[in-house]
Amino acid sequence: SSGINAEWPLRPGEEKRLRELEEARRRAAEEEAKRQAEKEKLEKERLEREKKEREEKLRKEQEERDRMIAISISEDNKAAVVKEEEAETKKSVKLNKNNIKDWKYSELREIINTSCDIELLEVAREEFHRRLKAYQQWKSVNKKRKDEPKPDLPGNKENFTAVSPGPKKKKVPTATLR
Repeated sequence: SSGINAEWPLRPGEEKRLRELEEARRRAAEEEAKRQAEKEKLEKERLEREKKEREEKLRKEQEERDRMIAISISEDNKAAVVKEEEAETKKSVKLNKNNIKDWKYSELREIINTSCDIELLEVAREEFHRRLKAYQQWKSVNKKRKDEPKPDLPGNKENFTAVSPGPKKKKVPTATLR
């Protein structure tokens, strides 16, 4: 036997016991090797998982930076487009300053809120205030009319009897006897 010391004389049954001990040591060593292999495997999986998480985090950070750059570029492009539109609007406004009374309310509001042309702003504000005054005047005139009693409406009971002939009576055909 490989693990048995040949110098000592063995008693009967000791050889069997020594083999069992050696077998137990071998099994313990194998189990320890398995535990160590499992531990190394789990550590490797943990490291791979952490690596994937870092890569995912870096990818998300890069996507966020790309998105912010895209937004910035988009805003720059929008600003350029808005400047071009303002230039076109100014050209058309110079032609249409006399026709500001024909503009829609939304166009007036947009010019007041976005234009940098001082003259155009003044003209648009004047037109806006002119329309506002006209509306308020119209509203007050209509309110006065609304407050006046109307003789032909059924809400006025005194005039209701004088104006309205009352409910119509149904003509019931009378039967003629023969």
